[in-house]
Amino acid sequence: IYGLDPKSRIIENAKKEEGGGTLVPTDRRKVAMGNSLARKLDKKVGDKVELTGGFEFEIIGIFESNNLLESNGAVMPIAEMQEILNQPNKVTTMLIILKQSHKAPEKVALVKSQIEALRDPAGKSLNIDVQSTRDHVSTNMETQALKGLAWAASLIAILIGFVSMLNTMMMSIAERIREIATFRAIGWRKWRIMRMIFMESLILSIVGAVVGVLLAIPLMEFLANFSMTSSLVTSKLTLETLAKGIGMGLIAGFLGSVYPAFIAANLSPASALRHE
Repeated sequence: IYGLDPKSRIIENAKKEEGGGTLVPTDRRKVAMGNSLARKLDKKVGDKVELTGGFEFEIIGIFESNNLLESNGAVMPIAEMQEILNQPNKVTTMLIILKQSHKAPEKVALVKSQIEALRDPAGKSLNIDVQSTRDHVSTNMETQALKGLAWAASLIAILIGFVSMLNTMMMSIAERIREIATFRAIGWRKWRIMRMIFMESLILSIVGAVVGVLLAIPLMEFLANFSMTSSLVTSKLTLETLAKGIGMGLIAGFLGSVYPAFIAANLSPASALRHE
């Protein structure tokens, strides 16, 4: 649950999914709710919801956000949040949006140093920690844990792809020993045999990656709408994410074909005579 200034750019830029109500500083017991949380609680505009401390709030609007924390949260005027938590005039975070002319790295660093140098009337440091949005997200404990889990899952996927490709190509070579050995007998060089195996594995990897992407789109949509995973998964797959997935598939396919290609390239022509 976020307590924000109703004039905050975060609220102004939020895409309203349902309801035209807008929070104002004088609102009492009213919240705007993220679409994921509303879907999970089966709530709509006008419904009541019990939030922190047993207080009942009316939902005046539902908004959509690409930020999972925001889409799974609710927003109320900051004054009311301070009252509920008995923290008058206290804030935990201030968001500072710089003008376009001040977004150069050196100017951002200058603003950061100026804020960190602020002192109270007695001359003591205010101990303000200033971070860019990127740094704040990257150092967040929950974000780091999720990234670790994501990379672990990705490495497992690469390992599975590697073993699958290795097994597939080894079986393919075992079934085509006569064919490959005959190619060697008629003068094919080792690099040509290896190139043939690599091309086969590349085609299989591309087909597998494309099928994986096509299956990932509806699966992500399902997980984003499933109550147990909706707070961890977004249904929006970016081109960068898709490119990484396809790239991982191609890497796994290539690694899995190296050993089979080496075995095929070193088959002797006599293997064609011995193999039945």
